[in-house]
Amino acid sequence: MRPNVFDRPDRFPNYTSAAVELGLTEMGIDAKFGPKEAVCVCCFHNDTGKPNLYVNIEERPGVYHCFVCRARGSFESLVQQYMHWTMPKTAMQCREWARRVANEPSRAIVPPVAQLPQEARLAPFRRRHNYVYERGLIEETALRFDVGYDRSEHAITLPWFTLNGELVGIKRRLIATKYYIFDRGCDPKSTCFGLHLCKQHCYIWLVEGEFDAMYLDQCFRIAHFTQHHAVALGGKALFDKQIGALCRREPHRAVLMLDNDTAGREAQKQIAGRLVRSMKIVEPSYPSDIHDPNKLSFEQVISLARYVESKG
Repeated sequence: MRPNVFDRPDRFPNYTSAAVELGLTEMGIDAKFGPKEAVCVCCFHNDTGKPNLYVNIEERPGVYHCFVCRARGSFESLVQQYMHWTMPKTAMQCREWARRVANEPSRAIVPPVAQLPQEARLAPFRRRHNYVYERGLIEETALRFDVGYDRSEHAITLPWFTLNGELVGIKRRLIATKYYIFDRGCDPKSTCFGLHLCKQHCYIWLVEGEFDAMYLDQCFRIAHFTQHHAVALGGKALFDKQIGALCRREPHRAVLMLDNDTAGREAQKQIAGRLVRSMKIVEPSYPSDIHDPNKLSFEQVISLARYVESKG
């Protein structure tokens, strides 16, 4: 996960308990307030039963800690992760709460705290299922990609975003049947899963599945390979609008790693023929016994990344 300066409480002014209580209430967090802390269900993992997220009220207002998933950070970090806001918007809103409880006039135009449509759509799924960890992902990666869990469908939720971070739709991975379904009316052909997280002029790895992309991205983050990012096509086809979105990121190289089977190799050949007209591409070879990127070891991923960099 990208370093978050909001996890450094000393970098930001302290908030009063009243400001923290106002923020929690307006965000719609169902918390039980005590004299020293507020207790609520953790929004960073599938928290069932007894609430495990504690938000300090008395000594360091807003600093939170979950005793199960170990999520911790400042009040700004909690607001940003829960509401899925940008850092500037989060800081602005937190300061607005502080001004309101202090009866100071507002110096910034802040929109209502009511969740944006995409935030309201994602909020019900902000819990975790063990399947995510079984696929080799860690909590930071699940948070980075907004992975959630739909209890009613017994499915992992995988939100797709535009380049600007606007929600395109939610793709569900049914755990029991392994089927994938998209929201009705959703058009995923205009973007790639994870493309909104990619930097300009970086190495963009193109894979088939969302879990493949998240796993590669996780390895890059752990190894501090900040110029490498992975995105998923959502299948074996690459559409014109997806090519257009990729071109807007102006990648240094597009790295093709579709599944290591007959269908995957044929699809990669076709995609390479189309992409080479718009950008430089690299096609690293799989180890012979590996079927897809999610099966690679961390060491193999880093070795492949170094190979890609050696190509310029």
